[in-house]
Amino acid sequence: MLEASPLSNHRCPHVHRDLKHTQIYKSVLTYLSSMPAMLEQKIVDKLDMAIENAVMRIDDSNGYAVLFSGGLDSSLLVKVLEDLGKTPILVSVAIRGSPDFTFIKEAAGYFTSRSVFSDIRTQDLPGLAKDVITATGEKSPLQVDIGIPIYAACKAAKDNGASMVVAGQGADELFGGYHRYLGMSKNDLETALLKDLINIEQDNLRRDNAIAAATGVRFALPYLDREVVSLARQIPVELKIKDGIRKYILKEVAKKRGLPDAILNRGKKAIQYSTGVDRGLREIAKSQGKSLGEYLADIDMPDLSNFTPFQKRVMEKVRQIPKGRVSTYKEVARAAGSPDACRAVGSIMAKNPFPIVIPCHRVVKSDMSLGSYSGGAERKKQLLEEEGVVIRGGRVDRAMLYRF
Repeated sequence: MLEASPLSNHRCPHVHRDLKHTQIYKSVLTYLSSMPAMLEQKIVDKLDMAIENAVMRIDDSNGYAVLFSGGLDSSLLVKVLEDLGKTPILVSVAIRGSPDFTFIKEAAGYFTSRSVFSDIRTQDLPGLAKDVITATGEKSPLQVDIGIPIYAACKAAKDNGASMVVAGQGADELFGGYHRYLGMSKNDLETALLKDLINIEQDNLRRDNAIAAATGVRFALPYLDREVVSLARQIPVELKIKDGIRKYILKEVAKKRGLPDAILNRGKKAIQYSTGVDRGLREIAKSQGKSLGEYLADIDMPDLSNFTPFQKRVMEKVRQIPKGRVSTYKEVARAAGSPDACRAVGSIMAKNPFPIVIPCHRVVKSDMSLGSYSGGAERKKQLLEEEGVVIRGGRVDRAMLYRF
């Protein structure tokens, strides 16, 4: 009969102690290794709640629509709205054959809300470009390119009974959505995100608000809600771009909400390209032997056939004064070929029938004081300051003076 081992009935203290310490060590390692995931999930939960709170603050008393591209930003807003029991109208625009044309209709099928799709025709682009230029006073190709689909969508929303348009502006600047962010160091990315967020008012929101006003709607921008912005600024940039995935943390929120992979994994394209607007405008410009910039510079030229030759020259010169600069009545008179006719220039400006296209508010007195304006001196000051003109003590800084 075999004898029992001494260890079979007696505990060995040092072996038990070592085993216990090993188990504690493994437990600690397991806990520490899970901390990043736990932190990430906590951030996802907090961001999800902040976005939901922002959406709940939208005034939907008069009906609203979502500017829907089928991408991450707008799709997440639709999902949150529907999870809250809301039924917005999904408004989308694109040119037939563009990247967005087919995908938007497929993406809209994932939601229960009614979808309205506006098929922009290439022949519609000149008229839409004029509308955007009139609304915003901007003629740069980039601003008009972006403005056209936004204008068409806002108009479609209004035509379908919505007075509020929910849009995803701000998501790229807050969560690292632009392609140029890839490859940046941590410090450079933090700096770029902050700079772009600060500049969003000048670069985007001013244009969008002008378009909204022209089409009779208002914008609601949940991603720029104070609570969302405050939280987003605290999220480490490593969770905004992770493993080459832009807007990583926002995608995790979308996953939590159950958005399909087709939307989550769709590559991002700027709205002017995905809708086909930029390509369509460039084809029109090319057919006229012009660059896009040249085409847009001429597209809004009003009919001056009923004006005298001098009046035409004055209006053509005033039209050349760029945004953020001013000229004087005397300088305009000189450029129009009659240096002593500054009073006549003032009279022409006072009766200007095209105040947006021909920016008479950019003409001031020789001493750089503002002078008169049909909308009032205060309105003239407001328009100039909105365009970046520096005014001190009622006079424009001479550095703002434009020379023809």
